[in-house]
Amino acid sequence: KMEKDRQKLEDFLNSLKGEVVSIIPNNKNLGLAQIYGIARRINFLLIIEKINDLKMKSKTIFIITAIMLIVTNTFAQKKAKVEVAKITDNIYKLEATTTFSVNMLAFIGDDGILLVDDCMAEASETIQAELKKLSDKPVKYIISTHVHGDHTGGNKLFGKDAIIIAHSNVKKQLTSGFNILQEFSEESLPDKSIDEEMTLNFNGEDVRIIPLPGGHSDSDMIVWFTKSGVVCMGSLLLTNQLPYIDYNAGGGIKAYPENIEKAISILPDDAVLVAGHGENATIDDLKKYSEMITKTTGIVQQGLNNGKTVDDLVKDKVLAEYDSWANGFVTTDFWIKLIATGLSNEKKNNKPAKESIAIPLYYTVKEKKAEAAINQYRELKKNKPDDYDFGEQGLNMLGYYLLGKNRFDEAIEIFKLNIKNFPDSWNVYDSLGEAYMKKGDKELAIKYYKKSLEINPDNTNGEKFLNELQKKEK
Repeated sequence: KMEKDRQKLEDFLNSLKGEVVSIIPNNKNLGLAQIYGIARRINFLLIIEKINDLKMKSKTIFIITAIMLIVTNTFAQKKAKVEVAKITDNIYKLEATTTFSVNMLAFIGDDGILLVDDCMAEASETIQAELKKLSDKPVKYIISTHVHGDHTGGNKLFGKDAIIIAHSNVKKQLTSGFNILQEFSEESLPDKSIDEEMTLNFNGEDVRIIPLPGGHSDSDMIVWFTKSGVVCMGSLLLTNQLPYIDYNAGGGIKAYPENIEKAISILPDDAVLVAGHGENATIDDLKKYSEMITKTTGIVQQGLNNGKTVDDLVKDKVLAEYDSWANGFVTTDFWIKLIATGLSNEKKNNKPAKESIAIPLYYTVKEKKAEAAINQYRELKKNKPDDYDFGEQGLNMLGYYLLGKNRFDEAIEIFKLNIKNFPDSWNVYDSLGEAYMKKGDKELAIKYYKKSLEINPDNTNGEKFLNELQKKEK
């Protein structure tokens, strides 16, 4: 867990050995942060699929999946800042910044306001205030370019009265898997889900909504204001940055450049492209972006074909000539790992991961006590050990779900079960310490925070709260 040290974070990312499955930006105070074991604030979840080349007589390669939490600015509560830039007479770009910046568009006219994305949840009220300066008209539509929370977080506020349009995979993702533990409100979910192109006539202009899934995520769409010549690209385009592919959300290295080429073939040469993150771009910029992705993928593919490992390619700095693109959180070394993961996924035909044990247990604790879920866990582990992912993160997430509902004693029992199954994990003790702290049992909170720190002295989150608890004792 790291605070306020970008270089340390980047060095850590580049030192990892394994395949990157997903980095999920997250800015909800009690959303994924709480579920994953950090009840304060978390900005990125890095999910790593670690490959241990343990060659037995059968030459089997064992795959071990683990979740690592990377926390930046963990305790900083930065006030959202929103900058407004006029693109045309009725289209405005709003750049919202908390711990990082995200772009959205506001299309304003007699029919009302249409938003393309609505940024992170904590920026919603600031965005709302800026929109009121531009118009007294209501927000009628929200078009989501993809599923990520830094582009859909404002749905809870703006979705109360507006119609949300998104790719069909957005609703599927938000109402399945680990996301069910977040219990997204009805107003946060899309009202209209699409898989094919749709044209919406609004404020006297045809707005083309074009699904291009499978690149950055499986819910990517671009939004083209045909009369104004403005296109919102979402996170398919990160201006002057290396791309990010969220494999956990259905992204893919093969589809990414293909979808960009589709966009280039459709859009006019003089289009103004608004990236999900970064400055506005042109079609020429988009062509260079596509070329960079294709060439870097080819370099990594060639290296792997020649028998090099991913770590060899990183060590050899095979993408050094592309360092000028590394202006975001994805470095060239990290991009090598993302590419390699995508190429590996293509070979495996993107075989879906096992469902987390947290999912069936969630439905149980919604209706019954944690004791029933614990019995269910033991029964499933005994009788269906290959059907679910029984990793520690599942129980940890379930425990934090209960903690968020103030079901302290039940959360404690779940965390205790996790300790029994994973006694060498520092994070399970940290979670139990937090549960006792929230319950008000300082003595046991201190005990388990100390245990967590014995295993992992770099647990700055646990160290901070242990110090606070010990101060209160004096």
